[in-house]
Amino acid sequence: MKAWLIFLVALWLPSLSLAQDLPRGMSFIGLTAEGWRAFTVGESGQPELVYDLIEPREFTWSPSADRMVFIYADGTIAERQNAATQILVLNDARDAFTQIRLSRKGQELIAIRLFERKSEYTALSVWQPQRQHFSDIHQQLGKIFDPSANDDKYMFSVVTCMLDCGGIVQEAWVKDRATRDAKQLTLHNGILRYPIWDTHQQRTVYSLRTKKHFQLWQTNKSGESTQLTRTDGTDLWPSLSHTGELFFVRRTGGRGQLMQMSDEGEKQIQLDHIRDIRDLEITQ
Repeated sequence: MKAWLIFLVALWLPSLSLAQDLPRGMSFIGLTAEGWRAFTVGESGQPELVYDLIEPREFTWSPSADRMVFIYADGTIAERQNAATQILVLNDARDAFTQIRLSRKGQELIAIRLFERKSEYTALSVWQPQRQHFSDIHQQLGKIFDPSANDDKYMFSVVTCMLDCGGIVQEAWVKDRATRDAKQLTLHNGILRYPIWDTHQQRTVYSLRTKKHFQLWQTNKSGESTQLTRTDGTDLWPSLSHTGELFFVRRTGGRGQLMQMSDEGEKQIQLDHIRDIRDLEITQ
């Protein structure tokens, strides 16, 4: 009986990593015994609590710029850089901003504008530090969500159809920084979330709802799409390390688990004292 138990444990252990170093620049919001808290990963390779930030609605962080931007529970947007905190947008502003994200090594802050604090009309916006306000850089027919960016392009998802299509249709789009042209990247006729660009493998990675759950998919430069994960869980927030490692959050049983995908398959990464996670991202 003991030998059989040892055999079962040996089979199970490779799917669970207990003490793995995480990539510098990773951040997420995790549920602890004290509530939802923000965590960052620096040189130690382990999650570190942002001690004086309680119940943030959203959080983004850049280790290169020593800059973090967050949305308080009441909707106020603030930033902290070099230990100094300032308010960017008050919670009673005419428009609301959501899905904040730092890019370009923390030098750029992007967000989605919700006109009149509603999701009916949206825009991709960039914070202008000299003018101290957000400026819109892209609007189009449909609702824009899930922004990400690198030095060459912006990526986002667009809801192009709802009731007339018999359901929501949300696809990945890209906007070139130099030409300012935007084009659609995918045609799944489904619900697609959180597209990011993988410079190492020249592909777009995203979450796509197939039947009941969101799974990870990729689309290469030739436009060919491939499903990456197949699970009864929900796979969200794909994030790439600077060396091309793919991390994501898998929601099962009402909680999120940090996952990593490699050539050997998927594995769960144990996070001590963190019961649930959301809003995973990796920046420089």
